[in-house]
Order: sequence, then structure tokens, then C-alpha cells
Amino acid sequence: MKIFIEATRLLVKNYFILIPRFLGFYFFFGLIFTFIPGFGWLLAMPLSVGIAYATSYIALGGETVDRPTLFMGYEGNTTGKNILYLAIKWGLVALAVSALWRPVFLFLAQRLAHFFEGDDILFYSSLALSALLPALVVTTLLAMTPYLLADPKFDQRVKNPLTTSMKMLKGHYGKLILLRIFFIPWFIWILAGGIVMLILFIYMIFSGEVPYPLFIKSWLISVPVTLFIVLPWYHMVHTVLYVELRDSV
Repeated sequence: MKIFIEATRLLVKNYFILIPRFLGFYFFFGLIFTFIPGFGWLLAMPLSVGIAYATSYIALGGETVDRPTLFMGYEGNTTGKNILYLAIKWGLVALAVSALWRPVFLFLAQRLAHFFEGDDILFYSSLALSALLPALVVTTLLAMTPYLLADPKFDQRVKNPLTTSMKMLKGHYGKLILLRIFFIPWFIWILAGGIVMLILFIYMIFSGEVPYPLFIKSWLISVPVTLFIVLPWYHMVHTVLYVELRDSV
């Protein structure tokens, strides 16, 4: 609760300092991802280091960020390592999902098909949720990686940010999980709802009908709420936890 209160205070106080950087992150990440097929997501990853620097600077006592930070993940000779470490992190997430999701997917598909018969939204949402479980495990272990990469005091030449993240969180995973539980329902709604929206969009193309209009409106409204409130808040909560554990390794 103390971390939530501090993160909320910092976000509210510095909201108009941080939100332009988050908007820049969304824009440039989408731009790079869209116009560089295949490898765009890799090249866009250091943008998360800039976001981590901005939130960390504020959480460590800075009132304002003294220079543009969004592209600091590309500065100096750390670009390649930043891409490498973040690619390994999300590569492990993808590996965990691909290795564990198929059996879970098949298990759920067989048992939920009859239970949710006639209710396609609940059926496909339940299947989509099964992919989140292995991803949550890996992202929890490596949650501090971008904050370590953004920390000027962290020396990548001496320490590995992936293993350092796990060491830093040792004994504190319960705290991180409790913090994340608050956001999980919202992210489930956004991710599972996005998959269902894609299915409904395809259905609309071929049928000409608009199914579940209330669901569609509700999900579309929740997207800007996620971008402008939930994600900045989520990052600030992680930042406050990072600052609390910063000197433990």
C-alpha cells in the first residue's frame, strides 16, 4: 500500500512532465514496429529504457527531467546491449508462452467449448487468458531489467541486468505480485478484449452486422484510459519498488 500511495503521489505531481514521454513512446514504438517488419519490435525496445529513466529520475527526487530521455537507450555504446538484454527478456516470455500455451490451450478448448456454448466472447477470452500465465512468470522474474539499464550507477560491463533483476527481487516477489494483482484485471480486459475485438472485426467484415455493440464501445473507451492512466501508473509503481530495492545488490 505504501508503494501505491507514493507512486500515485509522484504520478499526479509529475503527470504533465511524464505523459508527453509516454505519448512519444507509444508513437515511436508503433512507428518503428510498423515500418520495420520483423525486427521493428527489437529496435524499438530501448525506448522502454528512456521511460524507465524518466520515472526513476522523478522517484529518486528530481522534480523535472533535465533533458530529453526517450532515446537515451540508444545513446553511447550501450544500444546493442540494451537491445540484446531486452530481446532476451521478451524472447524468454515468447518461449514460455509457446512452450506452455499449446497444452493449456488444448486443455481449455476441450473443456470450455461446451461450457461456453453460444457465448463466443467468454470462450475466446478464456483461451486468450491462458497465454498470460507463463508470460507473467517470466516478466515477474525480469521486471527490473529496464530500470537497471536506465540507471547510471548500474555498470553493464560488470553485471548482467537479467540476473541482477532476479537477485534484486529475491525475497520480494510476493510484494511485486501483490502490486501487479491490482493491474492484472485491467490488462486481462485489454488483452483478451483485443483478441475478441479482432475476431468480431473479421465477423463484421463478412456478415455486415455489428455484434455485441456494448462490449465494443466499452473496450474502445478503455484503450485511452490504459494509455493515459493505467500504463503510466503501472510503470511508476514498478519504479518506486525499484528505488526501494536499488541498493540491495
